[in-house]
Amino acid sequence: MVALLSKEAMNAGVPLSDGDRKLLASEVIPGAPISEELRNRTKKIIEKILSREEESGAEEDPRSFGNTLEWAGDPDYPNIVMLTEEVVCSGGSRRNLPPLHGWKWVKERFQLIGCGLSLVLLMFLIATAVGLIFGRK
Repeated sequence: MVALLSKEAMNAGVPLSDGDRKLLASEVIPGAPISEELRNRTKKIIEKILSREEESGAEEDPRSFGNTLEWAGDPDYPNIVMLTEEVVCSGGSRRNLPPLHGWKWVKERFQLIGCGLSLVLLMFLIATAVGLIFGRK
């Protein structure tokens, strides 16, 4: 991924330094953020790559840049995946997010079931309140 991004940056006339490439390939570390200048430059290039893959149909390739989103949320994923996720979530690409998996999927399902049960309980309380207010004869 970093090699593809570096090649695209070179073609765009804003090459990445060795330090930039190492930073993008390294794991996301909460205490060590990426500089705003590198973040903005990289996001623009990632958006171009995702758009080109979407138009050419290359997103079906398991090694495509867009398919890296499946790594997002996994422990120790690289900074470049985090930036790709930010581009997609900010609307920079028309690509849909991949389906959730693992604990995130389970958590989402529990939230959905909890909301459904809460709605049923709320309806029950409203019906009980209406019954008490108007009284039964």
